Amino acid sequence: MDDNGCDMCDLMHSTCSKCRAAQSPRLGFNTYRLKFLAKCPNDGAMIFYKWELKTPDLHMVEDLKAAVALITEGHQERIADDLHQQFGGEQRMWGIHQGVEVETVRLME
Repeated sequence: MDDNGCDMCDLMHSTCSKCRAAQSPRLGFNTYRLKFLAKCPNDGAMIFYKWELKTPDLHMVEDLKAAVALITEGHQERIADDLHQQFGGEQRMWGIHQGVEVETVRLME
């Protein structure tokens, strides 16, 4: 890659979170917490989820709310994968399925 791109990820430096962190390391991060409901595809139960996103990046609250509003059904682990792919950062999600509390963690790469 040339001076405008990252050899490791083939993205432009301004897009690559690893490049941004290396160029201007930050000491802080932002934490976003949302709650939402989604239907379990196995038994049809409505599951109440708590989702937490920690990231050095800025995310518009409206974007986070819109993303979870689109989630109507799914397995917690796949929902977590999708949100992590969309927003990155360190994420935790909690849900109770048939009396079993499940915590799903996705870490920064």
